Amino acid sequence: MFKAFLRILVLSHSVAMTAHAHEFWVEPDRMMIPEGGVMAPVLRIGEQLSGETYRFQPQAYAQAIWSGPADQVDFSRWPLSGPKPAFRAFAPGLHSVAVATFPQKLTYATPDDFRAFLVEVGREDLWPWETASPAAPIQIRETYRRYAKTIVHFTARTGMDRRVGLRREWVWDTDAFVLFDREAPKANQKTKVTCRAGPAPQAVTEIHMVTGQDGTIRPVLPSGGRCLINTVFMEKDAGQDMWKSDWVSLFLLVP
Repeated sequence: MFKAFLRILVLSHSVAMTAHAHEFWVEPDRMMIPEGGVMAPVLRIGEQLSGETYRFQPQAYAQAIWSGPADQVDFSRWPLSGPKPAFRAFAPGLHSVAVATFPQKLTYATPDDFRAFLVEVGREDLWPWETASPAAPIQIRETYRRYAKTIVHFTARTGMDRRVGLRREWVWDTDAFVLFDREAPKANQKTKVTCRAGPAPQAVTEIHMVTGQDGTIRPVLPSGGRCLINTVFMEKDAGQDMWKSDWVSLFLLVP
């Protein structure tokens, strides 16, 4: 019962912000954690790397994978009774926390709201009507999921990122970022890269890119900046008024 309540809590946070904010990421208290330290993540929902902060509860997600050198654990399956899961290092080097939400539902008040959303995420080509608006009033419904991954380091900036098991997932590969759709790299996917060069209120920059045939993008990122890479998969579910979307992101501190 309590686990179901946690899922509803995550759902309410996401729905409350959807109309005006689309970014969703897990933010650690520190991007470089000293030996023996523990990462204390929070959930962030907002725009341009600013927004509301919520408690991060791993058991409220379909997946909450804590991964490090040669090992990983899914904290979504952690017992609710007993001690809380601790984000400790498996070994020095790169670690990641990757979450997948349960499917969530949204109804757009008007078709114009849906069209504005498609324009914002760069998918206006999916507008299902030949005219600016449908001839008859219609409610458009969307089922969406979030796949969010965050990179942190313990003690040293060593090690490599890798796939951890999300259905759709970004992987940081030295000077490139690879987008995976299930088991294969995803080509020709529109992507937005948002970076803040330093602590708030430093200016935020946005880069719009498209993944290459190998599923990669190679943005030039500001040294020391906090960056969020985000892409949206949109698919028709049934007819013109039912849609599915997957939001896939990666949050990191640039070396």
